[in-house]
Amino acid sequence: VREHRRKEIAGLWWMKASLASSWPIAATVPLTTAAISLSLYLVINGELPSAPDTLAVLAAARFMYFPFAFFGSLLGSLNMLFAVTGRIGALLLQPELSSL
Repeated sequence: VREHRRKEIAGLWWMKASLASSWPIAATVPLTTAAISLSLYLVINGELPSAPDTLAVLAAARFMYFPFAFFGSLLGSLNMLFAVTGRIGALLLQPELSSL
């Protein structure tokens, strides 16, 4: 039982970590993507892109926020599901329940 509880606590820790890190990571993705894209354009071409191209890069980078934000929540929910089903599975394997 203690070994199962240790696995459960590890699963819950990963759930909390993925939920806590999803929003900070999602918030930095558009900024980082735009900075890298504009920096590469500057290094390759020697000048910044035109205003419409710059706004298009910023708009495209902004939409990358959503997949990263919801992916962390999905991972947290899956870890919670695995922890709960593991606990139910361990409960159902108890000798007291096998006689039912």
